[in-house]
Amino acid sequence: MSQAKIEALLFDLDNTLADREGAFKRLCREFWQAEPTINSSVVFNDAYLKLCEWDADGRTFPKRDIFDLARQEWGELIRTPDEMERWYESVYPSMFRPDVRVTRFLQRVEQVGIPWGIVSNGPAFQSQVIRQIGLQRAAPRSVISAEFGSAKPAQVIFEEGLRRIGFESAPGRCLFVGDSPIADVEGARSAGMQTGWIIRGRSWPADLTRPDYTLGHVSDLAEVLGI
Repeated sequence: MSQAKIEALLFDLDNTLADREGAFKRLCREFWQAEPTINSSVVFNDAYLKLCEWDADGRTFPKRDIFDLARQEWGELIRTPDEMERWYESVYPSMFRPDVRVTRFLQRVEQVGIPWGIVSNGPAFQSQVIRQIGLQRAAPRSVISAEFGSAKPAQVIFEEGLRRIGFESAPGRCLFVGDSPIADVEGARSAGMQTGWIIRGRSWPADLTRPDYTLGHVSDLAEVLGI
């Protein structure tokens, strides 16, 4: 059966529209530089790999757990894990940088009149990230799990995203794009949407149904959409 024409788009935020990997690395460098116990005993790259392991690609909550593990690994820190969590929340959004390719692609999407929005798991400061990368115009069409009260892959949060772009009655004509096989692809498929997956150098899990589209970068959608 042929796929329906794509008439609307919904996106994940971290590592889809926003370079979460780059932002987390900048944050880790500031943390490493500010903690003599760490920077005097381990080079940044080794510390960064450990922090990435504990962060689990952003899935670790509360964030104080990351800094508690750092204290156990490297010794007492200047700030307590609770203080570090507050620091993380205040500094993290400012670590993001706009992606020119994303900005240009979305400008083209808007020029041709394709509705789009964002459905993101994460705390309320994800709204600050959206502003930081220059996508504040999407705020009315953005659903953040901490604010909404449900997280991907739950079908209800995708349905809310569809409602905000006016496609709640036509999910099959909307494409959802994200980097998580389960939270994004499986979740969006359960809501009746077409699906796109951002590779990030990984292989698709053999036990899951493949997405409709596999993408190296979100801007690759321009070819799919013919824009």
